Amino acid sequence: MTTRKNRQGSAQGGARAVVKSENGAWQPQGKSKRGRGGNNAGQYPAYAQNKRAYGDTEPDDLYHAGPSSSKRYKPTPDPAATAAIRHPAFWHPDGSVVVELEGTKFRLHQSTLARHSSHFAELFRDSDRPRGGRAFLELEHTPGGPPVPVYHVREAAADDFAALLRVIEEPLEYVDTTPPLLLVAQVLRAARALAFDAQRRWAERMLERAWPAALDALDLGAAFPHAGLALSLARASGLPAVQKRASYELLRAPGFGQRVDGDEGAGGEELPRVELLRLLHAREQLGLAWAEAAGRAPTGAECTRSGCAVGDAERVQVRWAERVHASGLFAQRMGDPLVGLSELGALPWREDGLCKKCVAAWREDWEALRQQLWDKLDGWLGLDEPAEQLQQAPA
Repeated sequence: MTTRKNRQGSAQGGARAVVKSENGAWQPQGKSKRGRGGNNAGQYPAYAQNKRAYGDTEPDDLYHAGPSSSKRYKPTPDPAATAAIRHPAFWHPDGSVVVELEGTKFRLHQSTLARHSSHFAELFRDSDRPRGGRAFLELEHTPGGPPVPVYHVREAAADDFAALLRVIEEPLEYVDTTPPLLLVAQVLRAARALAFDAQRRWAERMLERAWPAALDALDLGAAFPHAGLALSLARASGLPAVQKRASYELLRAPGFGQRVDGDEGAGGEELPRVELLRLLHAREQLGLAWAEAAGRAPTGAECTRSGCAVGDAERVQVRWAERVHASGLFAQRMGDPLVGLSELGALPWREDGLCKKCVAAWREDWEALRQQLWDKLDGWLGLDEPAEQLQQAPA
């Protein structure tokens, strides 16, 4: 049963008929209900049929009986949306979608995103994704044009996404040059999070090129910067070769490249406890091997060549102490024995009375030890463990 009665109308005065429906709610008689967005329902039929998919959650009854019945319902604005800023480089006027990450908006082409990313292709197919999920959709109204959908993405950082877009839109920038590690890290993180497979493979190749795992590629000079970052990326991406090279760079860095007592000079990325334990275990094993190989000269060998000093143990030890210990080589390479063994082989042992054959034998033994230690690093660093055990510390 429907009941009619008059109530006080708008602020201008006068009475207006309202109708009480069967469910007990009072509604104004003769008023048409319009959805938020003005004429959007008439101009854009798809929007009218599926308003909630665009984030339009305004109540159906926009007018209420009573003194304030002439005032239109106005939803509370989202502070995060109002605070968002446009990215200066990736706001294309002809873009068909807006992607927002961490308060930064990117106006892009939907076809480009869908072609490169299975993540975005899925989002574009599923326009009913609820707000609060991986992404949610709203409308951004543009003067003189249809509303542009806005996707709020939480899986990636805004700076990482911008670096990824830079590589997509400028693919020839790093054809002849190696990109900086920080850029590669940004691209890899965003590509993994948002399923840009081609860009992920490119970033992984750049990592492997910059951090080769060949023993001969070890630099005799200073350690590579950002080894902690490279190790973290390699662990997450399953790149054991990069893990090995980055781990060794940390092994020979003071304090594993970590800041100690607020030291600003270290500048290394903070490593998790499990990685530090692995590095500590590997450094102990390498230090023991170095002490045994370089603590004393290799003696006991016999040489039939006349004049070779290898048979004079006392003489050999004196010259060894001068070249290895007094020079500082032994202490300096305690944390870098693989390079230390190469430097032992480069010393001018012929000048100390050793024959060519004996020097060649020493160098052959040292090179074999280098390769042996390099191979054992896989076990010490946990690189040969199953994936489910990678987060466990070494025994």
